[in-house]
Amino acid sequence: MEKALIYFIVPLFHNKTIEMDGEAMPQEKKSTYTGQTDARRKANAKYLKEAVEDVRIRVPKGQKAIIKAHAESQEESMNAFVVRAIDETMERDNEE
Repeated sequence: MEKALIYFIVPLFHNKTIEMDGEAMPQEKKSTYTGQTDARRKANAKYLKEAVEDVRIRVPKGQKAIIKAHAESQEESMNAFVVRAIDETMERDNEE
């Protein structure tokens, strides 16, 4: 009878050895990545400065949850939904 080869992913934060078929298989070591690098932060800041603008809106209490739920039902972020809603409204307004 053939043995089945089993592949599985083991979380990297455990420091244990797994035993399969009597053989010890050491786990991979925990990542030492602690967050964004300075270069990544600088690139993000540059992109935000050059490519996008912030617009703050206020909605009645409870409306944010409704907007978020609708955006998720459309498989888009709240930001993408709001931008799309504004674009579609402006396009419709300009047709009149």
